[in-house]
Amino acid sequence: MGAVQSLYTRKLLHNSDTEIHWNGMHIGDREVSDIANALQKNTSLKTLDLKDNSITDKGASLLINALQVNTTLIQLNLDGNSVSDDTLSALSQALIHNNAAILKKELLDGELNLDFKGIKDSDCAAVAEVIRSTTGLTGVRLGFNNFSRDGVEYIAASLTGGCHITYLHLSGNEFSDQSCEILAAALQHNISIHELVLNNASISAIGGAALSTVIAKNTPLTALYLWGNNISDGGCEALAAAMKTNTTLHVLDLKENNVGDDGICALATLFRYATRIISLDLEGNVFSCVGELALAKEINSCSCLHLRDLNGVDLTSGECRGILGIDKSHCSSTYEVLDIVRARYIDI
Repeated sequence: MGAVQSLYTRKLLHNSDTEIHWNGMHIGDREVSDIANALQKNTSLKTLDLKDNSITDKGASLLINALQVNTTLIQLNLDGNSVSDDTLSALSQALIHNNAAILKKELLDGELNLDFKGIKDSDCAAVAEVIRSTTGLTGVRLGFNNFSRDGVEYIAASLTGGCHITYLHLSGNEFSDQSCEILAAALQHNISIHELVLNNASISAIGGAALSTVIAKNTPLTALYLWGNNISDGGCEALAAAMKTNTTLHVLDLKENNVGDDGICALATLFRYATRIISLDLEGNVFSCVGELALAKEINSCSCLHLRDLNGVDLTSGECRGILGIDKSHCSSTYEVLDIVRARYIDI
């Protein structure tokens, strides 16, 4: 038995493997004692698979103690052993702490940049711990990773209470309708985030409607980026309705969604209420001149002093210029049209 134990010890102390699989090898608590002792000196291993062995709470507790010293192990599989739920929970917390310490190495000037890091659902618990525990953290980037609903739930839970980050970038992950609802529910109680980026996140009309509740609650949110999703007229209408009571949102990016004329007509009415809008990006949607005429009518009927950018909309057509009372010689772009409209009301 001693020789078998020494094999585990030698493997951990004299190799630089980052992943070891010892599943189904009849490892019991006595062997785990050797493994735990060696882990305290190991600095390379990240994943240890001990599935389908004979480990009990006693052996698992030795591994938990080893993780108080070891700072590199972040995945430990004890499925198929005789370990209680309470002990597994304690082990999970120790691993989360290790993972969080590793993730904190990505901190730079108050920003946690984890874009393109392969972050999975299981890693998001550690991300949440970093958000909760890091003093001076101002922003988090988690773009283009591999987490879904469960990961969103961990992250959302960290956004309430004492969270102080001002921007959150989650682009390029799969956001189901339920994920959007979970995130929106948390952000309704957040008082710090000013910029939320959810580009290319597969958000549907239902997801867009869920996110509209964040806008309706008058959070400090000033910029919402949703380009490259699947938001159609229904989601757009919900966003427009929410903005009727919003006084803080300055930027709404809906580029490259599926917004048609009904959605644009709903958004057009926001100029009656959300007069602080500065930038509205609608490029790459499916609306027609009907939607553009609706925008022109609403712009013509309000001061529109703050609107600077209406990307993706052509207000230079003869119909739009007629509504706005602008001669063709005086405008060659929508930007110039908006300048003329603003100047008109400033002169008044």
